[in-house]
Amino acid sequence: MTVDNQENLIVNIGGKTQLFNKQFVKDALKAHLIEEENKKLTFCANYNRDNVNTTWKKENTIQEKVTAWAEAKDLLKSENKHQQLVKVMEELGELSKAILKNDVVQQIDGLGDVQVTLIILSKQLGLDYDKCLEAAWEEIKDRKGKTVGGTFIKNEQ
Repeated sequence: MTVDNQENLIVNIGGKTQLFNKQFVKDALKAHLIEEENKKLTFCANYNRDNVNTTWKKENTIQEKVTAWAEAKDLLKSENKHQQLVKVMEELGELSKAILKNDVVQQIDGLGDVQVTLIILSKQLGLDYDKCLEAAWEEIKDRKGKTVGGTFIKNEQ
C-alpha cells in the first residue's frame, strides 16, 4: 500500500491496483475495529507517508491472564491440587464472611478470588474451566423445580 499524495492510498489487492481516499480507509478500518471488538481483537495501524501497516492482536481473556500468572508462580503442577483445594475453601470462607457482613467490596474481592482459585485448580486437574462451566450449565439448564427457603429444589425425574 502506498500513498500518492496526502489524500489517497494506492492499494495492491491480489495484483490489482486500486486508489482509495485515505479518510475512507481510516473510516472503514474504524468500522471494522468496532465490529471486531466483540471478538476480543485489537487493531493496530501505523500510518506513514509510504504505507499503512496493520495487524490484529488477540487480547488475552481473564482466564488466560490468571493461567499465565499461576504458571509464572509455578502453581500449575498437578501435585499442588490438594493445597489448591484448601485455598479454594479458604477463599469461600472469606466470601462467606463478606456476605454475612454485607460488605460489597469484600464480596467482589471474594467472588474474584474464588474464581481465580478455581481456574488454577482446573488447570492442575487438567480440565478446561470453561468446559466445566459449560457442562454444569448443560446439566442444569432444563431442570424443573422450585425455590424453597432460598434453595432451589429440583424435581425428581
